[in-house]
Amino acid sequence: MNWWNSLKAIFSDTESEAQRQFIESYAWSAAIRDRFARQHSELDDSQQQQVWETLRDYFAMCHAARGASVAMPSRIVDDAWHTFLLFTREYSEFCQRAFGRDLHHAPHEPLQTPGPLKSSSSSRHKEMGNAWRLACKREGLDPATAPRLPRIFAIDAQLNIKDGFHHDLHSLRRRHNVASGSGCSSGGCSGSSSTSTRGGKDSHDGNSGSDNSCSGGDSGGSSCGGGCGGGGD
Repeated sequence: MNWWNSLKAIFSDTESEAQRQFIESYAWSAAIRDRFARQHSELDDSQQQQVWETLRDYFAMCHAARGASVAMPSRIVDDAWHTFLLFTREYSEFCQRAFGRDLHHAPHEPLQTPGPLKSSSSSRHKEMGNAWRLACKREGLDPATAPRLPRIFAIDAQLNIKDGFHHDLHSLRRRHNVASGSGCSSGGCSGSSSTSTRGGKDSHDGNSGSDNSCSGGDSGGSSCGGGCGGGGD
């Protein structure tokens, strides 16, 4: 049956490439963009466009992950995701074409302070590590020696987002440059794969945490956002 497995692999690769291209070319509707613009009137048109392109980065990272958990490193990009989720029909159609399933949004708990990771924070640490490696890969950077932060890690500071997630480059390179056992080059997004419902719709929690394990130990002031993610298969 090797021929059958080979045929299935070909179809799978073809479908995956179609999904990737869909994500890269997706255009958010004017209604979605207008709602976000009203909520973030402090951002000009160019800055808002940057946020939407960075959300595209995140969805591409989730697609590349194929099931592993990926943290959301940006508060403003997470806000854009929140806005997208409110348009349930558009969001569901996007997810089916981009991932072949619903991509659920779930809160992250704060990571522990610098030092040995406790069991309660090890999964959060892995999710942030996956985000770091996937974001670096998307921008052609080596996670261990990246000379700058990838866009999704830098955007909150660049746009001066209130209560944004600020990340320390040296800490991220040190703590997240070793590939995890989850195989982030082939893994999905953070959170539970089961559907949580509220009033018949997917629940969407906006909680986020400070990932001091990625920052405070080196810079003393930066704080990495725990962020949010969506459930993989």
